Amino acid sequence: MDKPDRSGQALVFILLIVVVAVTIGLAVAARTITDVKLSTQTELSQRAFTAAEAGIEDALRRDLVGYSGCDNDGSLTPLPDCPGLATAQFNVNITPTGGGQVFQTETPVNKDDVIELNLDGSGVSLGLLIYWIKSGSTDELENPLGIANPASIEISTIYQDASPPGNWFISKTAYNPSGTCATVARSNGFSSAPGCGSFAVGTKTYTSQSGTLDTCAPGFCSRQRLRIKPLYNQASIAVTKSFAGPPDLPPQGYQIESTGTAGEVTRKIKVTKSLPYLGPLFDFVLYSGGSLQK
Repeated sequence: MDKPDRSGQALVFILLIVVVAVTIGLAVAARTITDVKLSTQTELSQRAFTAAEAGIEDALRRDLVGYSGCDNDGSLTPLPDCPGLATAQFNVNITPTGGGQVFQTETPVNKDDVIELNLDGSGVSLGLLIYWIKSGSTDELENPLGIANPASIEISTIYQDASPPGNWFISKTAYNPSGTCATVARSNGFSSAPGCGSFAVGTKTYTSQSGTLDTCAPGFCSRQRLRIKPLYNQASIAVTKSFAGPPDLPPQGYQIESTGTAGEVTRKIKVTKSLPYLGPLFDFVLYSGGSLQK
């Protein structure tokens, strides 16, 4: 009997090996290409992020009054060109924050801490109202009445006499929540807040309202700073004008937005820079417009 011819089986076996080898090779090549793309994207992302950080650092070293940022359109208008980088570029936009008709804190101010508003140059000399939330509620935005130990506030207005030699003064007042808001009585000599209820200001609701602050009439003095300190508890705070129309409260800080670009990758960083202010220790400093005598 003749032996069977098996040459066809060998060819099929060889073709099967080639197919498997090609499949493995293509899979390895695809994985390699993917890894290279990921590596390239990671590197570009890091370059873009570094460029965005460089934009933030460039803005922070500047006087932001009158500086609105920079771009890379090759023109000096409306914004100047940003400083050049070797492997990436950035664009920066500066937006004043905290000014206008209303100022309010984003988070509650800690007990015995201080917030300070800049009023310099605003012309706002009359009609400021202070609102604060009765702290201790589980819902910061809508505080119910009857929460134990609500915050009182101390308000310090720093102003300058308009007539020469332009002496500096501090006027202080303090408020307890009114009897219908407070569940505790405090014998501290503070005034009782004339307003108690539900005051919608900006994005929050407050339960206590101060009296109108009229430290000085326009032309007689110039308000420079307003310092507010919660006592006994933390409190979210808002400041509004009691009258409509100009002038507005001046900006209280700046939002810096920097966008870094490397290739087709962009990264964005936002930073809020508040105006410098004196800490709580300033309220305990003894100072005088004249000489001190023992």
